[in-house]
Amino acid sequence: MTTNPHIAHVDAVVEAEAPVVFTAMELVCMRVRLRAQRRSLWLRSLMEGDGTNVTANYHRLIDGILARRDHVEAEKAWYADHEESQAISEELAAVERALEADYASRLAVVRLNFGLSTEEICLLHACIALASDPSLERVFSYLQDHNLRGYVTLPLVARLFGMVEPLNPALLGPLRTWRFVQESSASRGEPAQWEIDPWFFNWLLGHNRLDPVLVGHAQVATPLRPLPEWPLDGAVLSLQQVLAKTPHQKARFIVRGVDGSGRQTFAACIAEAFGLPLLVMRIDEVSADEWPKYCLHAQRQAFLSGFALGWRGDGLADRIWPQDILPVQLQFLFLPPEGQAHAQQQVIDLQAELGPLSIPTRRQLWQSLVPATADWDPASVEHLVQHYPTTIGQIALAGTRSVQSASDAAELLRDGSRHKLGKLAQLLHSDYQWEDLMLHPHLLESLQDFVYEAHVREAWWESSSAKRLFPQGKGLMALFAGPSGTGKTMAAQVIARALQQDLFRVDLSSVISKYVGETSKHLERILSQARSMHAVLLFDEADSLFGKRTDIKDAHDRFANADTNYLLQAIESYPGVAILATNRKANIDVAFLRRLRFVFEFVKPEAAQRLQMWINLLREIAGADTVQRLSEPLRQLSVMLDLTGAQIKYAILASVFIAHKEDTPLNLKHLLKGVERELAKEGKGLSPETGKRLDIYHR
Repeated sequence: MTTNPHIAHVDAVVEAEAPVVFTAMELVCMRVRLRAQRRSLWLRSLMEGDGTNVTANYHRLIDGILARRDHVEAEKAWYADHEESQAISEELAAVERALEADYASRLAVVRLNFGLSTEEICLLHACIALASDPSLERVFSYLQDHNLRGYVTLPLVARLFGMVEPLNPALLGPLRTWRFVQESSASRGEPAQWEIDPWFFNWLLGHNRLDPVLVGHAQVATPLRPLPEWPLDGAVLSLQQVLAKTPHQKARFIVRGVDGSGRQTFAACIAEAFGLPLLVMRIDEVSADEWPKYCLHAQRQAFLSGFALGWRGDGLADRIWPQDILPVQLQFLFLPPEGQAHAQQQVIDLQAELGPLSIPTRRQLWQSLVPATADWDPASVEHLVQHYPTTIGQIALAGTRSVQSASDAAELLRDGSRHKLGKLAQLLHSDYQWEDLMLHPHLLESLQDFVYEAHVREAWWESSSAKRLFPQGKGLMALFAGPSGTGKTMAAQVIARALQQDLFRVDLSSVISKYVGETSKHLERILSQARSMHAVLLFDEADSLFGKRTDIKDAHDRFANADTNYLLQAIESYPGVAILATNRKANIDVAFLRRLRFVFEFVKPEAAQRLQMWINLLREIAGADTVQRLSEPLRQLSVMLDLTGAQIKYAILASVFIAHKEDTPLNLKHLLKGVERELAKEGKGLSPETGKRLDIYHR
């Protein structure tokens, strides 16, 4: 598409030594002025008559109007016989021939590509002329015999361009649909006003500005060097095959990937292969009511400026595409990995997905985009490369910040994604370490095996044999089953800390819905967002999410089972680390249990473990002297009271405040009050026998 105005050569009627050179826009203004000049002669002839006084002339004009002498056929006949109008008609014919021969100007591009009718061209020319020369307002007022009608109206255009029939607004298709001209209401009883869209007018003049409607929502994407993992060659080939079969076919690439995966740059590379720049539209701040207008202006900008068009935004999947707006030939939709989009009229959809980057690619990107890594500890950099499945966007962001070390970079990565889950999950901070877990040695060893696999799995899953034998994915899931207070959440916190990742506990009250399909949507959003986060997901009360499927008795049961099936597949394909916790393992769907490689049973601690918990917690909170003074009572408590770790922890916390209130050293009486408070939560209490056996330690 040319950006230069078309140059036409028109032989002037007046004597001249050489042809006069005009642009297409100048020709339009000449056409309108010549037609206005010729019609003004005709109107004057109706008024002047035999040249008597003005009053008689006005009466003659009124008589002519009442007698319907001002009609198209009479006007044309008068032009043919009147000498001055003949000269104007000859010049007008030359101008109109030049406009018809124009196939290169921007004005011609609109006329040809949008299929403007003769009536639409006439209206457009009238609007262009007035926008180019505001002095025509007085001319239009005269031609319409009304001082307040110094603007373009449909009756004016019909008579100015010699139309026999009145100009019908319903016939103004593309010109009106694409808002090249706009109609506005005039005062009561007056015909509507028509004017050219200001941005479109400037575009016709050769300016290449962004439509004001799109400012703040659009940017031109830069086609940077593609990454090795990107399926660029295949995408270009698939589009070439489509266009080879149907050259004018409109295509839409649905590019899936997590935020920061390079979807926009990938699309810009495809567009560049076809000689097109890519204009990307962000729709997050565009309301549903504004969407049709915004969509029209974006498509119009792309058509006229020669862009491929890209669309991005969280609400993109829910947008309904206007059916009356013809899309440009090449578009891109940027969606999350599981995202879908509504169909678009006359468009064929192609698919492309940008998966996670390989370790060698991540290593190269850290080196090139964050040059400071050359001065960091090599082992820490390698840990960052291997254990943080970063996107190119995340690495590029780190390169713009003043990170001083690999640990700073890791914190930046985590901090940049903590907001993504919103109210659907809660960030759990923790300083717990392995030593804080009072678990059976076998369980502790199994948990450490789980962490080890989480550390090395990224590199292992990149082998061709692993991908072939385990195509379902590289996600790592574990089920923590056991009674409340047995350390499931603490163990998850220790694991997240060991992996140097955040721990997010999913808020099930925000996920589970009574409406069919809503639970699946919520979980899909969580898993989609978490793909680009550096976090461990903890699904508490997992039996409510992954419970047993029911016998189908009605439609609700069928949809509920469909929900469960989707959840099983979605969580299994999640590539990150996920921990499912439940107090009711028996309620978990058996088919789901079979898919889990790690199932950890958390049981209530034995007496020796309980004693160690009492000692460790009390030593840290109340000091070693207190532990020494209460050594025998603590041993008795651990033997006689079957408490969980959480109950012991909060019993000690309560006893500390009770002792502080009494302003006395912490003793067994305070501990027992704390225990009773914990047991009361379950509707229980210390038995009389236990009280008697411990009574000796009150003294």
